[in-house]
Amino acid sequence: MGPDRRAGRRGWFATISGLSESQFRRKFKQVFRLPPVQFILKLRILNAYSLLRSGSLTIGEVSNQCGFESQNYFARYFRQQMGGTPRDYRRQYFP
Repeated sequence: MGPDRRAGRRGWFATISGLSESQFRRKFKQVFRLPPVQFILKLRILNAYSLLRSGSLTIGEVSNQCGFESQNYFARYFRQQMGGTPRDYRRQYFP
């Protein structure tokens, strides 16, 4: 998803909350201790973690199902957050 589409979503959340985008980001960060984009990425990684454990989907399918347009970005971000690649993580459960 390109930056323009993400910005539109953030604007949508701000609009339905009755706040400006900057107010929304500030309030969101106060409550969740993460900016909205980081919070969503964290949820995606946690979902990927569960899907990888199930073993029924390929890593590419997990990446797509969790909203990552690029499997390479998914793998890099997963490793940054989880300390290992999706493949490494899956090998722990399915040697």
